[in-house]
Amino acid sequence: VRLIYGARLNNLNGTDFNLYLIDSFDKLGFKIALYGAKKDSIAITYKKLVDKYKNIYYFQDGYSDLNINNLNDKTVLFIGLGTPKQEIWLFDNLDKIISKNIIAITVGGFFDYVSGYQHRAPRIIRKLNLEWMFRLITDPKRNFKKTLRNFMFLPYLIIDFLELNFITKK
Repeated sequence: VRLIYGARLNNLNGTDFNLYLIDSFDKLGFKIALYGAKKDSIAITYKKLVDKYKNIYYFQDGYSDLNINNLNDKTVLFIGLGTPKQEIWLFDNLDKIISKNIIAITVGGFFDYVSGYQHRAPRIIRKLNLEWMFRLITDPKRNFKKTLRNFMFLPYLIIDFLELNFITKK
């Protein structure tokens, strides 16, 4: 981010970076739409963000189908349906998104953090890059599968690392 935009973010995770993106797109004059989360969560998110960012013009919860025709051309669409649902939705609607010149960005649970339904980890945990562990401990039902998926490849990485070290030491 620093090399490209000249800005330094202390913790480059989605929660911080998404706010930076919204701010950047707003300053550039792009129209911004929000899609995802539950009705009350996305409504609160919209109310919190629309006061600060003048170009946010549309929001819709993630439990009803988004009619892309409701969006302006050249909109930046933030999609917060959770992983992998948001990526599947994006690929299923890619032709419509491309035809309207929409920039689509998946944001996971970002709307739940902005609305206050989910809480950030304490600063020390964020600085240690252990926010994923905080989320797993505080909300295992929501985060267990996601964490398990992320660590599914760990044994392969360890084996590759050990094999590489063994080969280079000969």
